Order: sequence, then structure tokens, then C-alpha cells
Amino acid sequence: MKNITFIGLGIMGGPMAAHIQKAGHRVTVFNRSPGKPSERLAQEAGCRSAKTIHEAVRDADLVCLCLGDESSVRNVLLGVDGALVAMKEGGTIIDFTTIGRQAALDIAEVVKASGKKFIDAPMTGGDIAAKNATLTIMAGATEQELLAVKDVLLSVAEKVVACGRVGAGQSTKLVNQLMVAVNLASVCEAMVAAKSLGISPSTIVDACGGGAAGSWQLANLGIRAAEGDYAPGFKVSHLVKDLRLLQENLCKSENPDFASEVHERLSLLVRHEPDFAECGTQALYEFYRGEKNNWAEKRASDARWNLISSLPS
Repeated sequence: MKNITFIGLGIMGGPMAAHIQKAGHRVTVFNRSPGKPSERLAQEAGCRSAKTIHEAVRDADLVCLCLGDESSVRNVLLGVDGALVAMKEGGTIIDFTTIGRQAALDIAEVVKASGKKFIDAPMTGGDIAAKNATLTIMAGATEQELLAVKDVLLSVAEKVVACGRVGAGQSTKLVNQLMVAVNLASVCEAMVAAKSLGISPSTIVDACGGGAAGSWQLANLGIRAAEGDYAPGFKVSHLVKDLRLLQENLCKSENPDFASEVHERLSLLVRHEPDFAECGTQALYEFYRGEKNNWAEKRASDARWNLISSLPS
């Protein structure tokens, strides 16, 4: 049994904290926005809620972070009232957030200098896998560090892949997001084509899902996209961030064409319809639904605006 703190109780964090508690550990949870449904889920599983970060981490052997982005991780961990200064000497931090390779390396260096350990552990599988404890975790850590926390990781995941030292987990996750984005775009475009051909989304999933065209995106998001169900399992804003990180972690000549195109389309959706940022990634379907010319015009308008605004006054 370990004393574990879980910080970040969003769509995935709440179920994950609950699974760790059910595995026999003592879990204290903290969320910067209290009272979310996922926090209640963790409490119902037996987790104790703390009112401050320092209260949450002071007795913890292990601190888990599941936040939105690099800025959130830095604030929660390294800020003035952050977790790092209040943690016990020799404690370990597991960061489930996707923050990119360089950020993981930078944060790990600060954590190590304070006498603690940092494991980068982004994950894939979405809200469904978080609820079912079937995530895949891409871990960046030494063999010894990973072995020490593997029981905790396996309480939320069915697969833990040792990718290498710190930063390697983040790099693996960014490649994963490249494939997610391209596959998602093909599923959305396929659903539009099916509609034009008079074929129902359910038929496409049934007929194509078990063959060479089958994928997680098709099975889980295909019908939802076609029916306009944009409830988030993984938010558009998070995929936009991940694809940005992918581009930032590669030199310009290495940037993947298809993933860059998806990033542009999702960014365009959010710029013109900000509410899409909080929708599930299947909302990319909106780009393909109806006439793509509408979005092409908006893209051209954006390009003209960017050109005009960059001209000297």
C-alpha cells in the first residue's frame, strides 16, 4: 500500500484515481476546480479530497499529475505554492499529461535537483479506457524507477510500454497523436462519403470495422461524428495542443503533411467556432460535413487577414 496523491480530475483523471484507490492504495485527490463529477467519482471510490496542493502531497510517496498542458504542469508542480516543495524527500512524480519531450526533460531536471524522481507517462485510450482501466501508458523512466511504480500503473492500464528514459514517453505519445489525427480525419471524411452514397454510419462501422479499414477511431467515434454527438472523450483543444507539440518537436522539414493539415483544420474550427474547443475530437466532422468550400473560404479569409495584419502601417 502506498500513499498516493492524484492531481487533475478531468474526464480521465477521476476514473484513474478511483481505480488506484480500488487497487488498495490510499489516494488523496486535488482538483483546481472543485466539485466536478469526476471528483465525486473518486470520492465514491474512497479517495480523500484535499483543499490545497500542499495538504494533498505532504504525506505522499507518489504524486500523479493528469492535467491539460505544460503550463498547468509547471504551475501545479513548480509554482510558488506547487507540489514539489511540499513533497517528502525521495518521492516520485508520475506525469500522465502530454507536454512534449523538451518540457519533460526540463521539468525532470528540476525535480531531480530537489532529490525526487520524475516519470513521464502519457497515455492513450481516451475516456473509455480510463473508465475501464485499459489505458496504454508510454513510460519514460529508468528500469528501476518504472519497476517501483508498475503496480500503480497497471491499476489504470492494461499495457505499460517502457519507451526509454525521460522524454521518450512523450515522443512516443506525439507519434501516437499523429496517427490518431490522420485516422480521425479519414473516418470523418468516410462518414460524409457514406452519407452521400446513402449508406448509414452503422453499416460502415459494421462492414468496415473488422476489416483492413477498421480502427479505434472508426469503432468509437464514427457514428458519434455522423450523428453530431460531440460530447468529449478527448477534447479538440487537447488534440490541437498535441499536434502543435509534434510540430515544435520536429524540425520544419520533418513536419508530417497530413497531421499538419488536420492541425490547421481543427485550429480553424476553434478560431471561427470557439465552442468546438471543448467538444470531442470527432467534431472534426464539421469540417467535412456539407460543403468544405465554406471552410476553405474561412481559411482564405484568415490567410488574407494574416497577410494584411503583418504589413507595416
